Formats: sequence, C-alpha cells, structure tokens
Amino acid sequence: MRNLAEEVRIHSKEVHTTEMKMSIGEIINLYKDEEIIIRPQFQRLFRWDIEQKSRLIESILIGIPIPPIFVQQRKDGVWEIVDGLQRVSTILEFVGVLKDKQPKALVKTKFLPSLDGIFFKEFENIEDSKDNHFSKEIQLVFKRVPLGVEIIKRESDPTTKYELFDRLNSGGSSLTEQEIRNAIFLIEKPFAIELLHKLAENDNFTNSVALSDKDITNAYNEEIVLRFLAYTEVPHKFIKYGNSVKDFLDNYLRENIKEENLYLLENKFKKFFYFMNKHFQENSFRTYKNGKYIQGFKISKFEAIVIGLKDLIDNLDNKENEIIEKIKLLENQEWYQYAVKSRSYARRRIDIFLDNAIKYFQD
Repeated sequence: MRNLAEEVRIHSKEVHTTEMKMSIGEIINLYKDEEIIIRPQFQRLFRWDIEQKSRLIESILIGIPIPPIFVQQRKDGVWEIVDGLQRVSTILEFVGVLKDKQPKALVKTKFLPSLDGIFFKEFENIEDSKDNHFSKEIQLVFKRVPLGVEIIKRESDPTTKYELFDRLNSGGSSLTEQEIRNAIFLIEKPFAIELLHKLAENDNFTNSVALSDKDITNAYNEEIVLRFLAYTEVPHKFIKYGNSVKDFLDNYLRENIKEENLYLLENKFKKFFYFMNKHFQENSFRTYKNGKYIQGFKISKFEAIVIGLKDLIDNLDNKENEIIEKIKLLENQEWYQYAVKSRSYARRRIDIFLDNAIKYFQD
C-alpha cells in the first residue's frame, strides 16, 4: 500500500482545479466578451440533434442536475472549454449568441411537451419566433440557473490535461478517438493537427483510401494520415508506446512530431500516395481476390504496405514494376494471411508486418 500512497501523493499534485458556480447568464456574457471560447475547429464536433438539445433545456428549466463544465485556463486568463462542448453550445445556440449558428425551435419533451416549437426569445430574422418564445419571466429564470464550472489551472501538468480530456470525452461520448485526439493536441501542438487536416485533403490520399462520408465526418481520414506518419517513422515503438493503436498514436503525436520536421513528413506522405493513386487509385487498400478488387478500405492491408515500404518511399519509381507486382500478391503471402485472420489484434499484426513486410518488399 506504500506504493499506492506514494502514487496518489505524486499525481494528486499534477492537476490544479478550482470549482465554482456560475449562472447561465454569466457564461453567456463571458462568451460574448470572448473570455470563454469554443475553438472554431470544434464546431464540427457539435452533433446533438434537436431532441437532445430540447432535453437539456428541459433539464435546466425543471432543475435536473447538469454535469459540471470543465474549462482550461490559458496564459492570458481566457477559458477554453475542455468538456461540456455540447451543453454549452446548446445553451448559446438556444439564446441566439453562438457564432455561425441560427437558433432553432425546440421540440416537445417528456415533462415539458409545451416546449414544442418554442424559441428563447423573439428573433428579428426568424418569423416563427414572434409568438412562440419564452416569456420574460422564464427567460430570467433560465439565465439565473447555476452551472458547475471546474477550472483547470494553467500550471497543471500538460500530460495530465491530455489524460483528463480523454477520460471526460471518451466515456459514453459520441466523439471518435481521432476527434478527441484533435481536441487534446490542438491546444498544445496546433501545427501537428493542422498538418493532419492538410494531408487528409490531399487528392492522391483521398482517392487512394476512398473512405465513406461517415468516416470522413468522424475524422477517420485524419487518423489514417496519423497512422501513416507513425508507421513510417516509429513502428518499432508500438509496444513501448502502450501496446494499443490508440496509445501508440497518442504518444507518437505527443513525442515525435516536431515543427521543424513537417516538410519532411509532408514530402514523404505525398510521394507515397502519389505512387499508390497513380497505380491503384481507389483499389490501393482494397482486398484483391480472384483477379478483382472487392470491399472497401482495409486497414490491415494499409498497415502492411506502409510498414513494408517505409524505407523505400524515396525510391518507389526506381522499383516501380516490382513493387506493383508485390502489392498485388501481398494477400497471398502466408505471413499476411496469418496476421489478418479472424480476431487478429493490432499488436500481433504490427509484429508480423515488422518481421515480414519489410523483408518482402526489399527482397
């Protein structure tokens, strides 16, 4: 138990928070004064439908407890929302102050069916709000409801901030791992997240991976970019970095992407996907069976090709015909079939690809 006590003592000092209560009206004013902000890049994570938004407004009006909002205090004293994006955005949108969002009428809820078609107030540009809005009394009641705010002080350990955000947003959240990753690192490593955004829009890449609209909405395209960078740079650190794809990518992003290396990373990425799109287009990472390509993007094939070619990217054109043929025959290799058989997991795949894919493409 001595070790446990010591661990608690050490890590309890890494997060500095202050808890306070603030009225909805105060939060609205802080937002209008740009003293509490939602980064524009987070707007696409705002996914609640009108039923979810209406239930939140109902909860506020009838006194159902709302979870606290977590904010991070920047060096200039401004608060950035860490957890509570959906709740705060819903409130700001409802009262008509959320940037680039027009208020929408609520729908009926379990306890307050009369919310159907109701707006917060009369909005000049919304005709339906004229006779269907809160009375002045209910507006004031709504704005006076207190919400819990947990302030993460700027002196808190940065790594612990990442962990806190991850835990707050992964449990029961609709956000994907990459969306959480983007949010975590946008504050501390904006150049890295901007690189992922930029490369995910590269035409050769988008043609080669041919992902669905849903995958792109969920930022899976950006995760594939990140996987490419990590698999070409430090695949041998997979076990060291946590032994799971999530931990591997988190730690690679945290420790390995440096601002001074962005050009080299981008150049390598562009060379690889130019080659793949030139010769395989949307079939680059699809299953090749009985002389034709079937199904969609296959992550295991992507991993094997990227890891196998990671040291040859600068010389792809010199071995063009040989590499094209080997990519076509990749799925016939016994080691590949063993790596991707039913219920395969990432650690085993990566180990096998490191041992076999590199040798396969270099021989």
